[in-house]
Amino acid sequence: MNTFSSLTEAFQAYPTCIGIDFTEFSTWFKFELLLPSGDAYTKQEIKISNPQPDSLIQEILSQPHWQVLEIGAFENKGVWMQKVVSQLHKFTQLQKLWIRYGYTRYHAEEPLSVSLNGFPHLTTIHFQGCTISLSEPLSQATALYMELTSFEEIHDILPYLNPEKVTRLSFSEANLTTLPEQLQSFSQLKSLDLSRNNLTTIPSWLSSLKELTNISLYANPILKKTELKEAMITKLIAQCNKQNTSTHLRGLYLNLLQNQPDESATTEDLLPALSMDIELLNRKAMQKLLKKVVNPLKEKGTPSQHIALIGKFKGISVPETIEQLKQHGIEATEKRTPSTTTLCIGESLTAKQVTEVAKHQLPLALPQHLRDFLQQLDRPYLKESDAETQENLFRLLHSQEESNIKIATEIMLSGGIPEDIFYMILLLSFLKTGGYRAGFKKLLEKYTTPEQHDFIVKQQKAGFYKTIDLLFDKPSELFDLNKLVAAGLRIFAIENSQRMKSYNDEGFLRSFHYLVKRCFVAGGEPGRLAIKAQLEEKTLNVLFTDDSYFGKFKLPTELLEFTDVERIICSQNVMTEVATNRKTIQKMSSLKELVLYHYSVDITTSYGKEYYDGWQKGVAKLKDTLPHLQITVQTY
Repeated sequence: MNTFSSLTEAFQAYPTCIGIDFTEFSTWFKFELLLPSGDAYTKQEIKISNPQPDSLIQEILSQPHWQVLEIGAFENKGVWMQKVVSQLHKFTQLQKLWIRYGYTRYHAEEPLSVSLNGFPHLTTIHFQGCTISLSEPLSQATALYMELTSFEEIHDILPYLNPEKVTRLSFSEANLTTLPEQLQSFSQLKSLDLSRNNLTTIPSWLSSLKELTNISLYANPILKKTELKEAMITKLIAQCNKQNTSTHLRGLYLNLLQNQPDESATTEDLLPALSMDIELLNRKAMQKLLKKVVNPLKEKGTPSQHIALIGKFKGISVPETIEQLKQHGIEATEKRTPSTTTLCIGESLTAKQVTEVAKHQLPLALPQHLRDFLQQLDRPYLKESDAETQENLFRLLHSQEESNIKIATEIMLSGGIPEDIFYMILLLSFLKTGGYRAGFKKLLEKYTTPEQHDFIVKQQKAGFYKTIDLLFDKPSELFDLNKLVAAGLRIFAIENSQRMKSYNDEGFLRSFHYLVKRCFVAGGEPGRLAIKAQLEEKTLNVLFTDDSYFGKFKLPTELLEFTDVERIICSQNVMTEVATNRKTIQKMSSLKELVLYHYSVDITTSYGKEYYDGWQKGVAKLKDTLPHLQITVQTY
């Protein structure tokens, strides 16, 4: 690094210098001369032996021909900067201007006010810790990096920019909750930084910017609330540009990625999304299509039926499927022929295949339609098995012998799986249990869609409790919650404890107690199903628990629909839980008796006596508030 006595001496040593990067830190100055290098410039660091701010200012101001000026003061001691900024108008040839005043505008004691009038050649502006004054257009500006702190500030700046020139904009940390619609006219915009804002959605018109290839959404709520990633938006916009996609479809695809409903979308709108190289977009489009397209393959095939399999299918071998269909007298090919009666499309299509599918007005089948159809052909009792067959499978699954469980698994692997047993196996697969899970894994791999299987694998790692919470708190379209609950309650109703041991799971009953608790909390149909499962001869068995993992146990209001309940048995009871449900119990006109079980304690100990006395007070209070009921107390 060369050392000079003054900036003037340095300028003489580097006569081609076109600007300076001059930054003041807490105890020292950094000097870098900017030297031309083709269409850009390089930086040459130098050292000034005894820098004095006043003389430095005069030396900088003596170079009005400079094209680039970068000045900064990070500790807010840069009083000299105000003097330089007040004389900026002298630099009429400026093309790039960087001003950094404090670490951010928020750290600055008082933002530095900068006028940008009178710079006809200015192309790049990078401000930090500054406010801007403008009264004339920045007609040549192409890149703007500014710390603007509100939608209003951005709204006021944009009219001074030439939308046909600007290629880069940065509005990071601007407290944005939405984007100014003026941005729609910035047709040459290539890069847009929206990081660290409060954006929960992206307007569909953003995808109309056909030059936009880079967007930053880092640290915005939108990336937390959905599966969306900023890389997906960038990729989507780039692919839309490449395929010359219409603005309407661009907006639709963006909405799909953000889980925003767009019921106006037609089948013709959704098909092109399958040719986009974005898995999430493809999946969302397929989910929408499933709601719009009726399965044309519901009925068993006839010899005159001819299916063309177009595109790529997840988990389906097209050659094997064609052979399988032919065995049932159904013609199938990988391309459309004059005899084709149904087009079956895969999860992924090429743009050419999309055009081919849209061109021919033939019935359309989706991958899930094909899977369902194949199950009906090869595994007829998947949905049609009789009660005796299902009961036999159920008994095999819940026997003590692992060999019986293996037999049931093999039967279903070759012949199909009844729906209610499918949901039982699904629930059991989430338990951290023994060897039987390997067979269940094969069943679930065979009889689930790729989306269902991905969910199952992920939740098997999370465990039973977290999976139940997720399914109740955020119901999934992948599974029917009521069928899942019904299957779980059937498992829970098994009374032979020896059967439970076949699952090698100490927490088996506890897990399904938790399922009942979630049904009661949810109410509605799950609540009704749980009540029915616990109701026997006008007696309702309820497990209240002091396990903090379960939380408060509340009886569902649906209990009032059961007008013949005469007796409630509360096992493992905590008095506060009964008190919580007092209002519901009072409204049960048919109720005659309340049986309360509690633990036997040693009343000779201080803890035991305190527990016992508290119980007695609680029972006495219940008898006062529920005088029409017989209250019976039992101990374990």
